[in-house]
Amino acid sequence: MQENIKRLLKDCFAHLGQQALYESKEKSYLVQILKQQPDKLYEIGEGQFVGEMLILEAICNKLREEIPAIQTCEVYPTIRREIVAPALFVELVSLETGKDPGTEELALRARFEARVVVDSTVENASIIVRSLAAEVARVVNKNTWDVKNVSAGEFISAGGDDFKPELDAYLVWLVEWVHEVHTGQSMWSETELNRKLANIVRIGVVKEIDYEKARVRVKIGEILTDWLPWITSKAGKDRDWSPPDIDEQVMVFSPLGELSLGVVLPAIYQEKYPPPENKKEINSVKFQDGTKLSYNQEKHHLKIDVVDKITLQVGKSSIEITKEGIKLKAQRINLN
Repeated sequence: MQENIKRLLKDCFAHLGQQALYESKEKSYLVQILKQQPDKLYEIGEGQFVGEMLILEAICNKLREEIPAIQTCEVYPTIRREIVAPALFVELVSLETGKDPGTEELALRARFEARVVVDSTVENASIIVRSLAAEVARVVNKNTWDVKNVSAGEFISAGGDDFKPELDAYLVWLVEWVHEVHTGQSMWSETELNRKLANIVRIGVVKEIDYEKARVRVKIGEILTDWLPWITSKAGKDRDWSPPDIDEQVMVFSPLGELSLGVVLPAIYQEKYPPPENKKEINSVKFQDGTKLSYNQEKHHLKIDVVDKITLQVGKSSIEITKEGIKLKAQRINLN
């Protein structure tokens, strides 16, 4: 993903004749790249727009609107040979880790600079440049530029700037401020929230079983889950063991809507494997080899129908029942 973004940014800067700028700012790849039309943004990734994140053009538009004296506002360092002053040049200078918003988005603290440029030969140039810098500070402070996922601006400082040789013929003041910006898919966005809600409870069929680790993989539509544990009735000092079968229909419960965190609850009847009984007074278990255990509550009758053999054992005493007969084994047998 990052390499795709870098490639697209490189192409965009080349299109604008700013290859050198790209090479110097490659790590700041989350920059708003505009085509020749300012309202057209380059789309990067799956439906995510760089313009939603970094807001240079929106800043220029707002500053021009709020400060009519500004004749030029451009994204620095695109400085024309002939500047129509007073002018503003806006630049994103750094990105640092911001405060985690708790939405699974990437939080960035973006620092911006705006250079206020005034012709040094005009009357009261030093006063004009300071006055315009104060106006810029007023506009940027608490401003979100009407861009989503951008916090209100926080003014940092303003002062003279003598470090741009291309602006030596002008008086320049530098205004600095920061924004918190969030990029990526929010876990609370409508699309993501709908996906998570849909995944909280899903129905599927068991396709793979790891008996040693008591895990299964479940097919839900076209999705095959990771290895997930299944729910059993007892799993403490008292434990039972009744693993699901291949193609058994189950429910998957996923905390936070994440299938990777899911647990599997067996089981749901289906056309392929219907209920073994249809009477309310009977409780029964039927095994795939034909063995069946059933209890009729009305008749108080427990019936065990076994294909091969039943063994009851207490210590060294045992009863073995097969088709051929009954074998009793004990130190003493009492028949009353």
